[in-house]
Amino acid sequence: MKQALKDRRLAMRVTGAQEEAIKSAAAALGQSVTDFSVQTVLARANELLADQRIFKLDQTGWAEFAMRLDAPPTPISPLRELHQKPSPFDS
Repeated sequence: MKQALKDRRLAMRVTGAQEEAIKSAAAALGQSVTDFSVQTVLARANELLADQRIFKLDQTGWAEFAMRLDAPPTPISPLRELHQKPSPFDS
């Protein structure tokens, strides 16, 4: 599989401690600092953007979507039972 040409450059300023932490993490994974940084930043960017995708609905679809958002939640018996039990963290 042919790799895409990397024709862009990103630069960032970091403290000495940040640089050492990044280098150590990259080395622990057997990666270059560049590969580690790109993979890490891209994973975080994709995670952040996952919930912010654009979707389009016609008026009928939007009305149904809004109605479902506004409707009261459907009770889930096992969840209700779980919430009635004492928390192990409250003791």
